[in-house]
Amino acid sequence: MIATTLIGLFYGFVMAATVGPIWIFGFRTGVNFGFKPAIGVGVGAAIVDTIYSFLGALGAAALLTNPGTQRFISLVGAIIVGWLGVRTLISHRKPVDVTGAELNLPTGDTFQKTLKISLIATATNPLTILGWVAILTATGNIASGISLKLAFAISIGFGSLFAFLIVSLLASKIGARLSPSWLRKIDLISAQCFFNCILVEIIQHSVN
Repeated sequence: MIATTLIGLFYGFVMAATVGPIWIFGFRTGVNFGFKPAIGVGVGAAIVDTIYSFLGALGAAALLTNPGTQRFISLVGAIIVGWLGVRTLISHRKPVDVTGAELNLPTGDTFQKTLKISLIATATNPLTILGWVAILTATGNIASGISLKLAFAISIGFGSLFAFLIVSLLASKIGARLSPSWLRKIDLISAQCFFNCILVEIIQHSVN
């Protein structure tokens, strides 16, 4: 049980710490809107990672090896990532008054909003899905029995959440020290990264 849990924590942490669309979404959110909205991204990603890894441990990973399924996942994922890119370009940081205090206006991301977006974005992110397929296929029957498989999946979720906790803390600290012009530059870079992810998917499917 302990070994299975430690392996799950490791896989969850590594997958979440890998730079991709969800990592970029979490970092950019932390820089612009602070810790709570950023950790909302992490909670959503951890929930999806837990569910996918549990289903994968039960044998569902084999269903995602079908080329048609992978193309469909990539298409849906590309649409969501593209939407994140456009959303990043048109969004603005929460306004502040002359004292530097945040104004109580209905703008910016909140924990609830980023949680919902993260659930959808992570669930349709090809890197998330295919990454877990590859890991679970390579590790084989790492946990036997429903209880061990569930413990493995939960530990993956906690590993994922821990990685996003670090990202959220660092991003919120960095964002608090940046000027509006630098925040805008990070938005532009983040949007470009989202669009680059789509381009990579297109190239991969064109080659295959």
